[in-house]
Formats: sequence, structure tokens, C-alpha cells
Amino acid sequence: MKNGCWLGHNLDFVSNRLFISEERIGRLEMSIKSLLFQIIGDKLNLVHVRALAGVVGQILSLQSVLGKIVSRMSRYMYKCILTQASWNALVKVSTEAVAG
Repeated sequence: MKNGCWLGHNLDFVSNRLFISEERIGRLEMSIKSLLFQIIGDKLNLVHVRALAGVVGQILSLQSVLGKIVSRMSRYMYKCILTQASWNALVKVSTEAVAG
């Protein structure tokens, strides 16, 4: 076996490398676009904390391929999530999180 796919990662055993599948990249892009559409559509930059947490989770799950930069680039989004006490609440997305 020279190549494999596991949890949205493409494994190349010949070159000993790990890649992100195109399908997974596409899903993440759609999630980010949807979230940005919600943020831009709301004058107060409010979105459901579940939606923001879903995107952050998808981004953080890429850390095995992209490295620690993933945590640094998503830290402002994570801070927005931590401000809420309920998963059903709305959260204000900061300008730093959008630029993130």
C-alpha cells in the first residue's frame, strides 16, 4: 500500500507525507464562506456560537498537516466562543477573528 486516506487526510507512505483531501478543503471553504456571509449580513456581527465553533473545529483539525500556525491563526475566533455560556447563544465576532 503506497497511499491511503484516513479522516480526510491523504497519506503518502512512499514520501512519508500527510496531505489534506480536496473534499475536506472544499467543505472547510464552504463553511467559512457561509459563516462570513452570516457575519457580513448582520450589522452587529452576531452568529450562533455553534456555527463559529464548527468552523474553528474544522480548522483546528488540520493542525496535524499545517502545524501550530493553525492555533495561532484561529485564537481570536476561539476567544469569541469562550465569551458565551450557552451553545445556543449568539456571539459577536470580533474584527480580529474575521481577519484571523
